[in-house]
Formats: sequence, structure tokens, C-alpha cells
Amino acid sequence: MEVNAGDSFGYSPLRREIGVGEATMIDEVAIFWPVTGTTQVIKNLKPNQFIEVKEGAEGFTPLPLQALVFKRKDGTTPMCAPVR
Repeated sequence: MEVNAGDSFGYSPLRREIGVGEATMIDEVAIFWPVTGTTQVIKNLKPNQFIEVKEGAEGFTPLPLQALVFKRKDGTTPMCAPVR
């Protein structure tokens, strides 16, 4: 999966979402940094979180993950809302 800034007419966020199904642990994520040619490896990540990874920095920083609340104005939940 490649991350870039897009072209002059497009935009590509520098965030990636990786589906891991029902996994309770991610064994390893490898990030290749093309400018320096280095590969950074992060091991034993828990799913369902946002993390910030900086080139050359050790490890990662967890970022707050806020739940979205799907409610109509009358307080009911629409049918398309995720069930927990």
C-alpha cells in the first residue's frame, strides 16, 4: 500500500487504514521510506487504533480514536449504524 501526497488535481491523505478482520494483535507492520531507502518495522500492535509513525523515530505514538455517534435528531439510531 503506497502513501503519497497525490498529484496537482488530487489529494491522498497520509493516513492509511488497514483491515485486519477479527485479529486481536497485528504481528508486524513494515514501512518503507523511499527517500532514505530504510524500512521501519513496528511489531505487536493492537488493532482499532490510530498511530503516528515518524521516519527515523523509535516506535510510534498512539493517537486518540473517537467513536462516531450515529443518531437522528429524534434520538433514534438509523439502520445503517454499526452495532456494538
